[in-house]
Amino acid sequence: MKYWLRPDLENRIKAGEIAARMASNVIEITPRWVRIRGPKGEEQIAADRVYPLIGFHPDLELFKRIGVSFDAESGRPAVDPETLQTSVPGVYVAGSVTAGYKISEIFIENGRFDGDKIFGTAAERERARELYQGIRRETGE
Repeated sequence: MKYWLRPDLENRIKAGEIAARMASNVIEITPRWVRIRGPKGEEQIAADRVYPLIGFHPDLELFKRIGVSFDAESGRPAVDPETLQTSVPGVYVAGSVTAGYKISEIFIENGRFDGDKIFGTAAERERARELYQGIRRETGE
């Protein structure tokens, strides 16, 4: 973790803004929840999105297990360059993992637009949020 991010992250965890599960492993991901095993045992957490933050030198085993295709020589995952969706529908990558073994190619300057590619601009995200809330009201969820 970049040293200047740590205090902000720790403060957000202490304030309850981020529900971190340290020293835990993901057991299963479904469209509605994630099951993890950690120091407190197994836990099922409601989730409609999961962000595995796998680090600067990522362990690609998770992606390999779920079927993401990689170029054997470069280590780059097969992605749609417009959306960063991998070869597995609904699974996206961002940041240094997109560069495979050449992680030094990704910097804040060229990786900061990955979020817009995956989630859309702020206006697009707001429109999606409104649609989602409307669907939830209609279905009674």
